[in-house]
Amino acid sequence: IINFLNYQIDKPALFGIFHLVCIFTTIAVAIVLCILWYKGKIINTRRTVFVIGIVIFVFEMIVQILSLFKIEEGIVIRYDWSNMPIQLLTLPMFIAFVAGLTDGRVHRMFCSYLATVSLFVGTASLLIPAFSTSLISNVHDMIFSGAVVIMGIFLYYTHHVYSGWDTPIRAIPVFAITLSVSVLLNELAHLLNLEG
Repeated sequence: IINFLNYQIDKPALFGIFHLVCIFTTIAVAIVLCILWYKGKIINTRRTVFVIGIVIFVFEMIVQILSLFKIEEGIVIRYDWSNMPIQLLTLPMFIAFVAGLTDGRVHRMFCSYLATVSLFVGTASLLIPAFSTSLISNVHDMIFSGAVVIMGIFLYYTHHVYSGWDTPIRAIPVFAITLSVSVLLNELAHLLNLEG
């Protein structure tokens, strides 16, 4: 199983078949979710965001488990700290959980973050990905980026957040905290020589 999941491929081309399929799939899923909400099939935006968070959490855990195994001469168990899920693109996974479990002002702040910072970072990662030769890594990155974009679009479409100035302003405290945590942990990993 480890060999299969670590399957190596030629690096996908930017805006090649794989990339375009991922972009169009993201757009299609976002449209379907919005149509389902419009037709009343999805009535709970909070639960939908929470479920998207669970989906990206599952894919993240697959990549984290694979980070334990380095296939060189046999299987070596050693964690690659450069894959630690405390980066601006992976933080929406945690934010979606918190947004699904909170109410009021805190909930609005987390949803504002998902609809602004995460939507921007996810869109950038979806359109200009850093493809590698690892099949699972490429699939993970595209699913993760696509899910974050879908979440942001869905939050705007359902009017859970609005396109005024208050939405990005509400996102600032969450962004400041997540950026600080990301920078701190990256520096700590560098100082302790934990990088891949």
